[in-house]
Amino acid sequence: MSAATRPATSLSLPGSKAEINLLLVDDNGDFAQLLCSGLCEIDTTLNIDVATTPETAVEILEKAPVDCVLSDYKMQPINGLHLLQIVREEYGNLPFILYTSHGNESVASTAISKGATDYVTKKSGADHYQYLATLIRTAVENYYDNQLQSRRESLAQLTEARGNTGGFEIDTTHGIVLITRGATETINAPNTKRVTKPEFYGLFNDENTTQLKDAISTVLETNETITETIHRNTNSNSTQILQITLFQTQSNTQSPDIRGVIKDITMDVRKENQMEVFDRVLRHNLRNDLNLIRGHAEMIAADTTEETSQHGQKIITESNQLLDSVSKQRDIMELLRTGPTYENIDVISELQAIHEDMSSAYEHADISITADSTVSIYTSNRLPDAIMELVENAIVHNTTQSPRVTIDVTQTKQKLKIRVTDNAEVIPEMERSVLLEPGERTPLYHGSGLGLWLIKLITRECGGNITFEENAPHGNIIQLTIPR
Repeated sequence: MSAATRPATSLSLPGSKAEINLLLVDDNGDFAQLLCSGLCEIDTTLNIDVATTPETAVEILEKAPVDCVLSDYKMQPINGLHLLQIVREEYGNLPFILYTSHGNESVASTAISKGATDYVTKKSGADHYQYLATLIRTAVENYYDNQLQSRRESLAQLTEARGNTGGFEIDTTHGIVLITRGATETINAPNTKRVTKPEFYGLFNDENTTQLKDAISTVLETNETITETIHRNTNSNSTQILQITLFQTQSNTQSPDIRGVIKDITMDVRKENQMEVFDRVLRHNLRNDLNLIRGHAEMIAADTTEETSQHGQKIITESNQLLDSVSKQRDIMELLRTGPTYENIDVISELQAIHEDMSSAYEHADISITADSTVSIYTSNRLPDAIMELVENAIVHNTTQSPRVTIDVTQTKQKLKIRVTDNAEVIPEMERSVLLEPGERTPLYHGSGLGLWLIKLITRECGGNITFEENAPHGNIIQLTIPR
């Protein structure tokens, strides 16, 4: 069981009157009951579960909400330090107090170094129970305060990350620039909360710096809000397009400070460019296919031989391909316009649905799936569409009598890998480049692989990447790697 699946604790709002679920671990049952009575007399809000073995303690942790562990040291077959290690591995920083009469300073030092919240020597009496109850409550409240602060920071980070935004503030008097985490990630700034003005300007190209300084001067002179679009060269030799909004803010000195909101609009601009490319590709394909359809239609009108039916079938085939291109273009345009929706995807259920649909539509195809019994991931809800497109491409563009498609799914804590192997013709280099090469297509590109465009865009939306290799003696192996 991982920390993410640990039962919910009772302290949604830490406070002096909140109940605390305490797990007391001691192989001396009589002592444990005595300690329970003493603690409950001091603090009636303590709910205490007793485990006389570490194994029982682990079972309670898995099934019941626990806010703090108070554990003896000298137990068999594993001692309190071993139990501490289990708690740290499975439940993070859950408060853990080592409570023993058999320890020494060496044990105490080891316990603290291994992550124990505190170390207490066993005693008896009302004063000691009062001290222990206070120690337990303080540890739990600090734990939940830290969790709450961490959640606040995560929320701020998530908000900035999802919006590709960040902020900064320029102290015009002292020459210091404060940078939020979102801005740090957006412009690859040093991992620090503040930098000097020269360091900040050094994150941009020379022409960017001049543009930024001029805009800041204008804001200081006019007190207007100014928005600038900056094309910044990154360390990876790509161009990042930033939208920076600048405005004045009051400070403790006579000179106003400058605040900035920085947003990465590279993807927005890229989407607009891609939409133009897709329109051009579709127009090109429509023109060629319609010319072919018209040519076969003329032959049908003039031909009275047995070949007539063959020409008719050719018309149907080309018409279906044309309609398919239109459908793919519509899907792509919708994807670009609406943006991603993220949710938990049951990969196995989706694969089974894909297998059923494809097997029904293409009865001659052999489709197999190899995966763990349980695979789920939080990602774009369009991931199943990309897998479906890969499988259908592998069947439709297969000239053999028995198309074979194998879907292999493997997972780690960090990644989900979906590997689709077929025995079709090798994907032409121009079409393959759609999947693998970064950047946009040039005006010379007139490929017809709109399905591959759709796969690439969805994979990018998932934050993943695509690899390709040939399947000897013939065929393709395409792998989608999606971060978890």
